[in-house]
Amino acid sequence: MCRKMRTATQAIEHSRATVEKMRYDRKSAALALDMSVRAVDYRLASGELESVRDGHKRYITATTLKRYASRNHFSGLIDTEEKRKVA
Repeated sequence: MCRKMRTATQAIEHSRATVEKMRYDRKSAALALDMSVRAVDYRLASGELESVRDGHKRYITATTLKRYASRNHFSGLIDTEEKRKVA
């Protein structure tokens, strides 16, 4: 019986692993984007990330996360050559 239970548990874990998440809470989105929850909050407030509401919770969709991650976020950085010209 223990073997059957272990097999059933493994099957459940396997099915969870193969189903792609469609929405993320703030903490999960931060983990997926490799940033802090506060950084996710700033991006939600500025409109860079869109969210949907389900009851009292707010979620970020997988599509929104993929779109955000695929964008170039380095436009605010100044090249070292440009720093020398400014100085």
